[in-house]
Order: sequence, then C-alpha cells, then structure tokens
Amino acid sequence: MQEVLSALDLHQEPAISKVTRLGKRAETSDEKPRPLKVVLPTEDAKLEVLKKAKNLKDKKEGGLNTIFIYADLTPKQQESRKKLVAELKSRQANGETGLIINAVADDDCSLKCFYTNACSVIGKMDELKNRVIGYDIVGIS
Repeated sequence: MQEVLSALDLHQEPAISKVTRLGKRAETSDEKPRPLKVVLPTEDAKLEVLKKAKNLKDKKEGGLNTIFIYADLTPKQQESRKKLVAELKSRQANGETGLIINAVADDDCSLKCFYTNACSVIGKMDELKNRVIGYDIVGIS
C-alpha cells in the first residue's frame, strides 16, 4: 500500500493507520482480488489521496493502472452512485463528452435533536418517552 501512496505524488505521504482485507477469501485463483480498506490518520490525508487517485490510471509500471481508490460509502450512497454511473454511461453512449460524477449526494444527512433540563423531566418519564419518539439525539442535562 505504501508503494501505491508513493505513486500518487502526495504533498506529504501519510502514515497508514489500519489496513483490512474485505470480503471472503477466494476459492479459486481466477477470482478478482478482494478490496482493501485503508484508514488514514486525517480527513485531509484522505481527501488528498482521493483527489490524486485518478492519476494511477496513467502509471503503467508495476500494474498501478489497475488499482482503483474510492471512498468508503454507505449502502444508500452506493445505490445513489450506482444510479449516477448508469446515467453517466447512458449519456456517454449518446455522444456526450466531458462528463464526470462529482459527488454522491446523501439525502438523509441531518439529525433531529431534542434537549431538555433534567429538573423538568423528574416525575415525567412517560411524557418524555412519548416526546422523544423520532429524535436521533436526546440530550438531558
């Protein structure tokens, strides 16, 4: 993995926090290799690696042009990206050029919060339980 990061010509090569091989072990040798999950120490390091990952396709030596790096997405984001890729391919087939997938939107990226004072809930636990239904975060101080 360090060889791949070196090939990206990063400003500062980050130390890798953790590497995990995903998926089940291949039963035959002709199966595709399993992906790696690589954890980097900072968000900035992750963003720089993702920005420069597209440059690997031009690196023929060492088979680096066959390596793809992309962000770890939630299942909902994966589904959204899959639709966008299908649309991209369709539009390219119709002759449009210069198209890219810029981002995968996450429609449900907000949290609903409820906060109250502890003095106001003493003796009113049943009412509190009913009031907090539907909230993602409940804060009591």
